[in-house]
Amino acid sequence: MADAELKEALELYLRRNFTNNIPGLRALAEKAWKETTEDSVTITSHGFDGGSASGAITCPRHMLLVAVERLLAEIDPAAPTQRTSMAVARFS
Repeated sequence: MADAELKEALELYLRRNFTNNIPGLRALAEKAWKETTEDSVTITSHGFDGGSASGAITCPRHMLLVAVERLLAEIDPAAPTQRTSMAVARFS
């Protein structure tokens, strides 16, 4: 899978599985940020109120972090409303 396709798949997966679970999305962002010893991450399951989902998607850790932070910026009412110039330069 090309990087652009992986990025799109990751963003769609996160949107489908975490839109109603902002605390879970925040925890995923923290985990991706803190665990820098590995270059990639695999998401294998997700639990939520009323059910769960499983599967596997492996991606570069930075790609996961960017996708999570973008979704949080969109749906999390506590997210900052403006990106800093440092974040724009680093992650855009």
